[in-house]
Amino acid sequence: MIVDFFLAIAYTTTRTLRRISNMYENLEVDHVFRIVEDDTDAINKILSLGFSPSEIGEHTEQGTSSRLIFFEKNFLELIYLRSREESLKNFLKFHQRVDNFRNKSGSPYGIGFRGELSEIEKNDFELYQPQYNLYGKSFTIYMHSSYFTNPEMPAIFLMEINNSTKEDFYPINNGFSCEKDMSLNQFTDVKLISPILKEESFGNFQIQKGDEEKLLINGKFSFL
Repeated sequence: MIVDFFLAIAYTTTRTLRRISNMYENLEVDHVFRIVEDDTDAINKILSLGFSPSEIGEHTEQGTSSRLIFFEKNFLELIYLRSREESLKNFLKFHQRVDNFRNKSGSPYGIGFRGELSEIEKNDFELYQPQYNLYGKSFTIYMHSSYFTNPEMPAIFLMEINNSTKEDFYPINNGFSCEKDMSLNQFTDVKLISPILKEESFGNFQIQKGDEEKLLINGKFSFL
């Protein structure tokens, strides 16, 4: 009986550890954002990277706007605070992220995912319903709880459209003009090097220890 009891504990522990090690494995990076000061700053940064900015996009009732750089299967976003008044009334309170970034006490980055969260994984996330559309469709965002508790952590969130596949999120499948950069056609590997954050993974996004903070896409492209 005692042996059976300890075997049962060992089996349960092994299953739990396996489940933890497989957390977020169905997530795939959809896009990466970086906070900038304003629209002029967004355009200048995009041009300095050698790309062309998209039309301005406004996030209704969120208090933010952005410019995008489209690639075939992913995109980069330069986001800024457009209206502090709107942000103060919004669930995300994005102005707090911007203030922390300006005070050098918070991360400028955000990692948006596509895919699916398990019911267990959803316990780590807060539900947010945007008042604007994604690719002409209403959608839901799941914000990781660290967004609200740790400003030094990049914003981690999942976008969900009912009855959609990962391919439905590809810019090239939504009629956008995409940059002709083969090395960035698909973000297969996104890493944030950080001297302060603990190492962890969300799908194909990893946080790794390093001397200075930088975000690398596919091992080479640095999104500064």
